[in-house]
Amino acid sequence: MTANQIVNLLAKKHAKDVFVRECKDASWGGYLRMDAWAMDRSWAHPCMHGYEVKISRADFIGDNKWLGYLALCNRFSFVAPRGIIQPGELSSGVGLLEVVSTGNSLRTIRKSAYREIDPPSELLKYIVMCRVKVCDRRVGCMDDEDPAEFWRQWLDRKEDLRDVGHRVSARLRKVIAEQIHDVKCENARLQAENESYAEIAELLTELNLTPGWWYTRDRLRDLADEFRNSVSEETREVILQAKAAIAELAKRIGADDA
Repeated sequence: MTANQIVNLLAKKHAKDVFVRECKDASWGGYLRMDAWAMDRSWAHPCMHGYEVKISRADFIGDNKWLGYLALCNRFSFVAPRGIIQPGELSSGVGLLEVVSTGNSLRTIRKSAYREIDPPSELLKYIVMCRVKVCDRRVGCMDDEDPAEFWRQWLDRKEDLRDVGHRVSARLRKVIAEQIHDVKCENARLQAENESYAEIAELLTELNLTPGWWYTRDRLRDLADEFRNSVSEETREVILQAKAAIAELAKRIGADDA
């Protein structure tokens, strides 16, 4: 495994943090350079991590420049393939990360100790001046090395958003059309029902039964009593049947009105 592949795994580990490859402690001569530097994205606890990558045993044994990195980070760790470094060989407080057998992630073998340090002002100035790109929230960050790729990605995102907008608007149009259809059907039903009630009201008016339903029921009872005393038994039977039919009709209309 190459050093660059291991740094990629560190970048994955710190995907949500500030991460700088080949991080220097200054932008002029005589600087130190870590293989990777990261800072937790936290205002309350912005812990800084320094990493030195080793891909061979000889490289680890022959390198002492890492001692200068301790002043640049709160936690310092070596990162290597399995077997390159033994935990017992490391100084107190120094951490060790190994590449897992699948090669797609890192495993902490020994956690680094947290150390209070003075803010590394020269390193932070280097990051701000030499490694940071100012972003426009509307369009993202433009990569100076490949502006064409940036605009291709921007156009792709814009096209994706346009496609989502078209699909959402089409769905909304369908839902609204269905609701309009349902309302029209309900209005037609109510209109037909009102026309039926109007015909019944007209018939009752012809019978001089225009007041409210309570009066209509009382009036029908009075008419029944009058007819009962003035007509023959056969006629009375016919009228009683008619009364029952009208009472049932009144009952149904009254229930619907309620």
